[in-house]
Amino acid sequence: MTALVAPARMRSAMAEEHGLVRVQIPARRNWAIIIILGIWLCGWAGGEILFPYSVLRGAAFSREGARGPPAAFLIFWFMVWTAFGAGAIYTWVWNVFGRELVEIDGRALTVRREPIRFPPSKQYDLLHVRNLRVVPFDGSVWWTGHPFAGMRGGPLAFDYGAKTIRLGAGIDEAEARMILDSIRTRFPELGS
Repeated sequence: MTALVAPARMRSAMAEEHGLVRVQIPARRNWAIIIILGIWLCGWAGGEILFPYSVLRGAAFSREGARGPPAAFLIFWFMVWTAFGAGAIYTWVWNVFGRELVEIDGRALTVRREPIRFPPSKQYDLLHVRNLRVVPFDGSVWWTGHPFAGMRGGPLAFDYGAKTIRLGAGIDEAEARMILDSIRTRFPELGS
């Protein structure tokens, strides 16, 4: 006889205190990114440390009778290397420690990411938030962010003026419906 599959538990946590509804949604962990990017970042850090040291000493790019790459190219390459590393660090930290916080009080709906607050938190006037709903994931890689890195939009959506805002990347549609029901109990006007 086959054993019954246990129902999935919610990944998010909800709390209401003093008229504020707070939803904490952890980032969906991608272990391939965490492991591979972690190893790559070790090599990247080595490059960040050794490259300036080598350039200052002049040993890495000068051989007798040979000319090294122009200094402008080396500076450009180092800036690009550093920028890619910063993006990789952000992606790794998001996958390991990230969470999305959604807070709703009587005046605003606030969305922010932790532990790195980038992009900056956004606050939406509750008077203009309309049609809070669950939307199915369309499977497109262009769906508001980078799905491979776990930073795409999510199944919760609302209209704000002429724009649709998506959030909750770390949850599935079923959990989004549970969150939506809880929010609409406290703020029924968000459903219209």
